[in-house]
Amino acid sequence: MATISSVFPLAGVAGAVVTVRGGGFIAQTQARIGGVSAAVSVVSATELAVTVPAGVAAGPADLAVSDDGLAWATLAKGVYVLAAPATTTPGNLLQGSARAVFIDGRPVGFTDAPVKLAHDVALSEAEVEQEVGAVKLFKQQERWRMSLSLAEVSLENLCTVFDGAEVVEAGAVRTLALGGTAAVREHSLLVLGPGPNGGQRDFFVYRAVIDGREPLTIARETPQRLPLSFRLLPEMSLPAGQRVLRIAEGGAA
Repeated sequence: MATISSVFPLAGVAGAVVTVRGGGFIAQTQARIGGVSAAVSVVSATELAVTVPAGVAAGPADLAVSDDGLAWATLAKGVYVLAAPATTTPGNLLQGSARAVFIDGRPVGFTDAPVKLAHDVALSEAEVEQEVGAVKLFKQQERWRMSLSLAEVSLENLCTVFDGAEVVEAGAVRTLALGGTAAVREHSLLVLGPGPNGGQRDFFVYRAVIDGREPLTIARETPQRLPLSFRLLPEMSLPAGQRVLRIAEGGAA
């Protein structure tokens, strides 16, 4: 019997191909996304290439596979169907929807909003001439910040990643309370998405601390939007220019 273990990428428009990993796949394996039959190419007994079909409503959609058309293995809300590719904006680091966002190596969702990277310098005052009361500003600390807004997040993976997170169930709705701890924990961030020239642009942050631990609550069965802001710390063992963020450019898609 066919089984599903994971899907990548997490989101796509109609016509996009997602890779479904699992087991028991055969030449006759069928697939559905949002109840609509999807074209399938069997790569191996553990991997399928499934095309997102037209006619599926935008938003989270169930993914189902079957070897005989009778018994179906279903991954609830396993694929997020995009209504259209994101519009390119100058401030969008990825130039479009990110296919997937990973925190500490765990897929936590995707983003269809710009990923913003900001740099600023904290200055401090120091008296240098007491006679005339002059002060001079000294550079105290450079700060890099990254903000992104996750859509259709994985509650379980976020709960594992962030200290103090807790999933609360109330009927058909599951809610994640994120935050509530003063502990400072460093995370790794990996965002995969399209680059400005039609190729792939992936970037990886080595050390990131979530800014402000205000509790955030999202409901599993309602449209989700989870803004996150991180302070990026340098990794001094790396060469200059690569200590905060590594960006990898791929060829044209």
